Amino acid sequence: MTNPTQRWSFRFVFLCLWLMLATPLWAQSKPSTEIPMLQVGFGQVEITPIRPTPMAGYYGKRLSTETHDPLWAKATVLDDGQISIVIISLDLVAMPGEIFVQLGLAIKDGSPFATTTINELANGSIGYVPTRQAYAQGNYEVVSAHCAEGCGEMLVDAALTQLRTHFEIQNKK
Repeated sequence: MTNPTQRWSFRFVFLCLWLMLATPLWAQSKPSTEIPMLQVGFGQVEITPIRPTPMAGYYGKRLSTETHDPLWAKATVLDDGQISIVIISLDLVAMPGEIFVQLGLAIKDGSPFATTTINELANGSIGYVPTRQAYAQGNYEVVSAHCAEGCGEMLVDAALTQLRTHFEIQNKK
């Protein structure tokens, strides 16, 4: 593994494989005379790409020049001796289409988390997602957009609702 741009993905894949392989060991049945005890474990690993990282979506090879925020993969394991549940989360918001930077910044500004990373062009693409203000200007992105005016703000509202709900659940005592 000599290519430094692959180290971040190796760490994430290693964490996932380790959790998948270790889970059956944790899920072994205990004798019925024992009272089941719930065990909970947490872990995290930084998976921030090491520069330069190839970037998708361009006609030629293009490499990243910097990383703005660290990216973390976090895992929670619940185990009662018979059943194990592993939950893996990533610090990012995935948006369909190519959202305007103002929409991404609105999500980051409104997020209750210290770090929120926006991943666009995820799960397919709905094309450009302009802001309401951009529709009045009528540039190329607006003319070629496949979504209606206000769609970008609706995506922001939905993302912030999900982030706030997740934050409240995570911080309940």
